[in-house]
Amino acid sequence: MIGLDGNRRDYFESIHDVRELFRVIVEQRKQRELNPRLSMLRRCAAHVVRRSCAHRSTGIEAQHRDTQARGGFPPAKGCPAT
Repeated sequence: MIGLDGNRRDYFESIHDVRELFRVIVEQRKQRELNPRLSMLRRCAAHVVRRSCAHRSTGIEAQHRDTQARGGFPPAKGCPAT
């Protein structure tokens, strides 16, 4: 910010290097837009894995029922084996 003598207005000076300006813009947008979305997706993925692991049962009938409940998909990766 640049101030001129006898003037109460504030004057802003831009970054003159285009690469530096681009880097600052990308960094700020990443902090404001990308990081919150990534953390939300990580929390959702962890929640899905916890729920999938918690609902796993033992026995052939229970395994068949669990597979049908998942739409035929195998258990989520990272779940402990039962």
